[in-house]
Amino acid sequence: MAFLLRKVRLSLRYQYLRADFDVKSVVPDTVRIVQSRKTRRVKTVFLEDEPLFRFRPMDGFFVPASLGAQRLHSALPKDLYRVWVDSSVSDFIRAGKTVFNKHVVASDRHIRVGDEVLILGESGELLAYGSAVVPGFMLGSLLSGPAIKTRGGLASS
Repeated sequence: MAFLLRKVRLSLRYQYLRADFDVKSVVPDTVRIVQSRKTRRVKTVFLEDEPLFRFRPMDGFFVPASLGAQRLHSALPKDLYRVWVDSSVSDFIRAGKTVFNKHVVASDRHIRVGDEVLILGESGELLAYGSAVVPGFMLGSLLSGPAIKTRGGLASS
């Protein structure tokens, strides 16, 4: 178990390479790691029976679940791996709808296509999480098309 926990933490450290954050605050020692029976690869990381991250075998990255996105939001530096959207569309984003370029107010310019990002409202509240479709330096500058494929929205607190 200790080996798998270390492997998950190192993978997250690599995935969010530009961020200097405490991985143990995102993935504490109390997590439960589910492996594939055939390949023995990590499939899902749970915290108190709620999914934290799911493994994406295509690239070896972890996709955050709702709880994982919340924990990343509190652990990552405030300007990295984030996209801010117009407050007029915040309800749609919370419902899990796609973020379009025309609604992006600001973003981390170093986001790469495929990066797992956090979607925030203009006031800084976490609305949703998803995967970048457009690189960060182009987010908001394009007039049409999807910017972030939203994986899940978070209910208003």
